[in-house]
Amino acid sequence: MTTPKPYRYRKVIRRRQAQPINRLLKIGPDEKLTGKVNGLDATDIEERFARALASVGLKFRFQVRFWTANSAPWQEKEVDFVVLAAGMFQPVEVDGQIGHRTSAQLGRDAIREVLLNAIFRRLGYLPLVRVKWFELETQEMADEVVRRMFR
Repeated sequence: MTTPKPYRYRKVIRRRQAQPINRLLKIGPDEKLTGKVNGLDATDIEERFARALASVGLKFRFQVRFWTANSAPWQEKEVDFVVLAAGMFQPVEVDGQIGHRTSAQLGRDAIREVLLNAIFRRLGYLPLVRVKWFELETQEMADEVVRRMFR
């Protein structure tokens, strides 16, 4: 009796495709959002917030990376915005509807915030501020949030 040949599985190599950014809210027809902030991919709420900052003349950086106490070389934490206002750097996170809703996600956000605020204290930055998605549903709402934050 002969031994059967071992089965050979076909190797399927799939290239990873860029994932589109999820947008749950309907975008108004007159908004003309591009999906970009400073040449980087952005959600609708990030773009509205950036436009609101620009409309009042505030300088900012988008998607800024920071090393924390427990960061491996490839695991730096990314903050959505660092805004220069009144000579101080204000880090701002824009929390979307998908990734910042459940208790587990909120717990991860809290731990991440503690780690980032420790770095911000050493750098002389202000503590991290979070802006929720429902505060940025329209450009007018985003403008009001920025006016309220940076008077």
